[in-house]
Amino acid sequence: MHPSESAPKTQRYVRSPGALVREGAFGVVVLGTETSDAVTLSGTAAALWDVLADPQTSTAVVDVLAEQFGLAPERVRPDVDSALEQLVQLGALERRA
Repeated sequence: MHPSESAPKTQRYVRSPGALVREGAFGVVVLGTETSDAVTLSGTAAALWDVLADPQTSTAVVDVLAEQFGLAPERVRPDVDSALEQLVQLGALERRA
């Protein structure tokens, strides 16, 4: 199943309250609740994390990042959906209705 098919368009992504996060010049290091390995988000992935400072739908994340990087939303969507799904699997994000 494609990640965008697993989450309804109205579902919001929320930073997991149990995730540990450190931000710096290097990017964002996230230790989710489902793994013992930290992940470093840099570049566009760090920008995605910034957009998620408040709960967002995947469509809102795509729209903000597409505008920020001057790209068409349909070009951004596959990467955003994949990143959101990976962050959910790590326990860094949660899906909420």
